[in-house]
Order: sequence, then structure tokens, then C-alpha cells
Amino acid sequence: TTSTTKMPTTTTPAVRSLLGDANDDGNVDMKDVLLLRKYLAGMANKINRVNADVNIDNKLDMKDVLMIRKYLANMISHF
Repeated sequence: TTSTTKMPTTTTPAVRSLLGDANDDGNVDMKDVLLLRKYLAGMANKINRVNADVNIDNKLDMKDVLMIRKYLANMISHF
């Protein structure tokens, strides 16, 4: 007989891998802006909250959306 062992599932807190990369795809782009806007509107629930909080005030809001947009438009060079 063969036996299978299930590995325990664990959740890990979101870690900052790339500030502004709300969807964890390794890039900061308009997809992150759109996801964050959907999240704020209650239409999305999977988001890297740590990466999305670009002004590092421990909350996600339109300030974060605007900062990512400014970054993408080269109006600011970093978060």
C-alpha cells in the first residue's frame, strides 16, 4: 500500500518584494494600479498589502494609487 502525507498548510504574512507591485508579478505597472483600485472598491481581495502601501502609512487608500500612477508617469523616481 502507498500512503500519502499531507503537508500542513500555512499562511505567511505578505512580505515586501517590490514596492508598488500589488499583484506580485514582479513588475510595477498599470495592472497594480487597477488591482489596488478594485481592492479599495471591494471588488478584489487578493493583493499584496505590504507592496501596495507605497507611502508606508499602514493603510491602503487613494494616496497609494496616486503615488503609483506618479511613479509610472515618471513624476517621481521612487516611493
